Amino acid sequence: MNCSTIDASAVKLIVSDVDGTLLDNKHELHPRNEAAILKIRKQYPDIPFVIATGKPFGATADIRKKLGLSDSPAIHTNGCLLYQNGHVTKEFTLDPSVVLDIVEMGRKDGKAVYLYVKDEVFQAVEDPAGRGGRTWFDVMKSFGEDIKLPTQALLQSVESGEIGVQKIVLLSDEKYVPDVRQKLTDNWGQHFHLTQALSYAIELLPHLASKSLALAELLPLYDITSDNVLVFGDGENDASMLKMAKYGVAMANAMPVAKDSASYRTLSNDEGGVGAALEVIFKL
Repeated sequence: MNCSTIDASAVKLIVSDVDGTLLDNKHELHPRNEAAILKIRKQYPDIPFVIATGKPFGATADIRKKLGLSDSPAIHTNGCLLYQNGHVTKEFTLDPSVVLDIVEMGRKDGKAVYLYVKDEVFQAVEDPAGRGGRTWFDVMKSFGEDIKLPTQALLQSVESGEIGVQKIVLLSDEKYVPDVRQKLTDNWGQHFHLTQALSYAIELLPHLASKSLALAELLPLYDITSDNVLVFGDGENDASMLKMAKYGVAMANAMPVAKDSASYRTLSNDEGGVGAALEVIFKL
C-alpha cells in the first residue's frame, strides 16, 4: 500500500534499518532522509527514532550524531545487543564451541569469516577470491566497520567463554550462498538461526536474537503496542520487524522476503525512500 494511507497520529515509535535503507549505495546518509528525520525530531520530539542494524554500535556514531540520536535506544548486531543511552541493556551470544567450529569450517572451505564482539569486528578467516576485484576485508571496511585481525589469545578467550561472540558473518560469492546456508543448517542449525542483509553475506545469530525481539523489548518502555510502530527495512534480517509492526515499509530495493513481510512500499535507498515516506506520512 501507499504510505499516504498511514495514520501519523497512531505512530509513537519509528524504527529504521541502516544499510540499504537510511544509507544510499555509497554507504552515505541520504540527504532526503536526514532532512526528514531532523524535522520529525524537531516537530515530534515525543516520537523516538530507533536505528536497528546489523552494524556494531561504533559503526553508527556518525549517523547518530547527524540525526541527534545520542539519547535514543538502538538495536545493534541484528538484535544481539540492545542499547539505552549508549549502554548495553540486553545481550545474546553464540555457543563458544560453535564459533570455533565455524572458524574451522571457513578455513577448510575457503570462506571469509568475521566475528562480532560487541563494538569490535574481527576477521577470523579471509577468502582471497574477494568480490568485484576487492578483498572481503575492503568490502567490510566500505560499510564503515573497523575490522581487526584476531590473535590466538582472542580465540582462546572465546573458547573459555571469557569473550562472547554475538554474531558471525560468512562472506561468499552469491552462487555458493545456498550451499553454504544448507551446510550450516545441516551441521549446526540447532545452535543459531541464519539471516541475510546482503546477497553475499550470511549472518549467524543466537536463536533468541532478532530485530523484532529487540523491538518487542522497547514497546513496554513507551507503553505502546506494535500497532504504534513505523518500521523501514530492506533485508531478510528486517523481515520479522516489518511483519511485526502495523506500519512496515519496505524499500523499493528490498529483498523479496522483506517486501512480502511489509504492508507498505516506498522509494529505494538511493532515492531517499525513508525521507520520502516520512514527508508523505507526516506532511512535512
